[in-house]
Amino acid sequence: MNERTSGQTSGLPRVNWAVWRRRLRRRRRTVAAGLAFVAVLAAGSALRPGSPAHDQPEGGSPASRLEIPSGLVAAPVRVAEPSVAELVGAGDVVDVVAADPRGRTFVVAPGAIVVRQPPATSGSFGPDPLAGVVLLVAVPETTALALAGATVTAQLSLVIPAE
Repeated sequence: MNERTSGQTSGLPRVNWAVWRRRLRRRRRTVAAGLAFVAVLAAGSALRPGSPAHDQPEGGSPASRLEIPSGLVAAPVRVAEPSVAELVGAGDVVDVVAADPRGRTFVVAPGAIVVRQPPATSGSFGPDPLAGVVLLVAVPETTALALAGATVTAQLSLVIPAE
């Protein structure tokens, strides 16, 4: 008799997967809780002191390295038109305008201060014109929340006010 007809391979008993599926199905919540516990342990170990994710790089917090004015927070803005984003630099004051799919426009962040323009990324075929450009702007916290909401529902653009 060969290994296929005997039902056993290399001397090990055959696993009855139907039994294991039934056992797991009955204990779904217990298994889910155990997996959630393992995920929390993994996240906790990544954030313990001495780990790379926990240690701050030289120079303090990210806010101090970006030179954000006090009372403001840095918020990312994905500008729909990359060529407009290239016109502004750190320290420039802009108005962030949102255009929703119905064509309505509204000012989301008046007087936002451009903190930083991250370097442009490109794919295999060069820069992606549909991806937009991300700018970091300094705004009050309530305006940052409005920006986060507008980013999901509308395309953002910049208006550069006259000085």
